[in-house]
Amino acid sequence: MRLAGLSQRVVIAEATVDPWRDRPFRLRAYQKLTGADFQMLTGTQSEILRLWKFFGVYYVRVPQGKPPDIDWLTHKPETFDVQHTDALFFIDPAGQERIVDEGMPEVNGRLSPVLKSLLSDQGLQNLEHPQLPWTASEALDDLYFLMNRNVPAGAVPRVTAPSAADARRVLAGSPGSLAAWCPPCREEFPLLAAASAQYGRKVAFLGADTNDSAGDARSFLTQHPVSYPSYPVASTDLSSLAVLEGFPTTIFLNRAGKVVFVHTGQYQSEAASTTTSSATPSEARPSSARRGLRELPLKLAVASQMLSVSPD
Repeated sequence: MRLAGLSQRVVIAEATVDPWRDRPFRLRAYQKLTGADFQMLTGTQSEILRLWKFFGVYYVRVPQGKPPDIDWLTHKPETFDVQHTDALFFIDPAGQERIVDEGMPEVNGRLSPVLKSLLSDQGLQNLEHPQLPWTASEALDDLYFLMNRNVPAGAVPRVTAPSAADARRVLAGSPGSLAAWCPPCREEFPLLAAASAQYGRKVAFLGADTNDSAGDARSFLTQHPVSYPSYPVASTDLSSLAVLEGFPTTIFLNRAGKVVFVHTGQYQSEAASTTTSSATPSEARPSSARRGLRELPLKLAVASQMLSVSPD
């Protein structure tokens, strides 16, 4: 939130699922130990039960393992553990729940030494292999949607477009299989190649190649040369621009870096692929959804997206 300049506009709060032990003094000690600077909430057992019942969060006391974990504050063996579901809730200024990212955060196994030292064996496993993972960029994308904002052009990294030879070389390190995952992406490729050849002096085309294998990427680009560069990316790298509902996806931006249209699915003709840049910004607005559940299947079938920059 701080990096995005939203710390003064968004309130972050974390509520306990362990009302049996988490008293205010314990939360204060945890904040001091970890340096957490957001609000932490606790309450009586009945208050926490009502809170999580409303949001649909499950939690229950279970027996402690053998040998038992050592409590980080008292340094004594713990007598029970708490199993619970995980979720990130987005609530608008009117107090309405708008979006839920169900699951655990994906931090690529990175955590501060202090926080990591507090994790049990199960916690360490969840750190490496989170269930229904969501990322910081996905959470930020949700916030921008609720605020009815597009990603600022200044927040997009400035890069120099590579040559076709550079693009082929860079793609050698990208993972996955375009042919196996996304036949529609392959089928529309000639249409986009023709459009870029015709409008390349007015519109900047950029290929975002997602989850492609080194051999397949080189082979495909050799057999289907295009006039624009392509970059290997993860699907989450594009989440700050649009909610990806399916593949292929074409994203149109104007000169200010503002998303003006998003087309999901395969283009059937060159004419269709060259008439969407006049769409209004409202058409590009992503739909609200419970993304943690909705996007999980997509992560198993991602292939490629096209990123286009309109002249308007």
